[in-house]
Amino acid sequence: MTVAVLGNAAIDIVFEVEAVPRPGASVTATGRRMDLGGKGLNQAIAARRAGAEVHLCAVVGEDAHGAAIERRLRAEGIDPAWLLRRGRPTDESLIFLTPDGENAVLGVSPPEGALDPGAARAFLRTFAAGDLLVIGGTLLPATRRAALETARQLGMKVLLNPPPALSGPLSLPAAGTLVANRREIRLLGGAPDIERAASRLRAAGIERIVVTLGAGGAVWFEGDLRIAVPAPPTEAVDTTGAGDLLLGVLAAGLDRGLPPAVALRRAVAAASLSVGRRGTLASFPDRAEMTALFASLEREGEAVVHPVPRE
Repeated sequence: MTVAVLGNAAIDIVFEVEAVPRPGASVTATGRRMDLGGKGLNQAIAARRAGAEVHLCAVVGEDAHGAAIERRLRAEGIDPAWLLRRGRPTDESLIFLTPDGENAVLGVSPPEGALDPGAARAFLRTFAAGDLLVIGGTLLPATRRAALETARQLGMKVLLNPPPALSGPLSLPAAGTLVANRREIRLLGGAPDIERAASRLRAAGIERIVVTLGAGGAVWFEGDLRIAVPAPPTEAVDTTGAGDLLLGVLAAGLDRGLPPAVALRRAVAAASLSVGRRGTLASFPDRAEMTALFASLEREGEAVVHPVPRE
């Protein structure tokens, strides 16, 4: 099987600050650095390092940053054929990183150069039933709808990470999985706790839901099944990209047909490892580390089913 990722590729510009800027306030950064990023690129590389065959469709500019992203894809073993060049600068993300490892992200992505529905359809028509589509929250609404419709027609599985601002009903193929954090699930489900919100979303037709809980790990909801995977204790220094890493590793596991508990534990463990390091892609475990991590989890017995944490 194959993992198809629709998303963005960008340059991350990270400012280390004592606190995230508030309205009317000025802050001074104590450090600045750059890294490759963008949710689509992060998720694609994470899935590839976790052992999946991966293809990425994203838009970059005809500039040095776009060329750097293409080189990175080749180095990771991902064919850059669907890295679409546009006559505009490559997307940038401005990230404010606080000493406790938390971050706030400002994306700079001109809509006129964004991935369009036609490109998304053309990309997905190169795949087949059973392949897995990973679709993030950086797409235009029309492109997201076109991708989901095409995936449904082709019989593809779908892993959807919705945009933070989305608060309306979602429609996923029968083989669809929704992955979102606690705040997003509450918003989408219209309920104050994740259990009730997930129940409402399942009643609306979403079969599988994964709620990410940061340092609390993640929870899988499917029918009567509840799988809570705690995160290993980690001193967080930078959480940037951890959610994308979790999603990519989860996608690789599901694409291989691993049981949900096993795939989710691998994803949580990899994300927990990354938050103890600085950077976005720079913090991701490489393929050798991924292999060693998965082997360690197997020796420990992989995953067990825990009670769902109460809020």
